[in-house]
This record gives sequence, C-alpha cells and structure tokens, in this order.
Amino acid sequence: MDLLNYKGIGSGIVRCLQIYPDIDFINDKEAEEFKVIIKKPKLI
Repeated sequence: MDLLNYKGIGSGIVRCLQIYPDIDFINDKEAEEFKVIIKKPKLI
C-alpha cells in the first residue's frame, strides 16, 4: 500500500532556494528530524 503517490526526486527544495536563498536545511539523523529554517528579512 502506497500512502503517497511519489516517484523520483522532487524539485521543491531547489525551487525554494532559487526564489529565496536564505533557508537552512538541517538533517538531524540522531533525532530522526529534518528541519527547515526560513529566515525573515531584516526590517530597515
């Protein structure tokens, strides 16, 4: 049984970085977590 109809490698992360490059991706294998930190632009 397939829960997600997913095949191959997606392009979402690459597209996000092209639009807004100030994003951090953290793959924490010990905690079994994948974190995405999107930084807000500094206000002047």
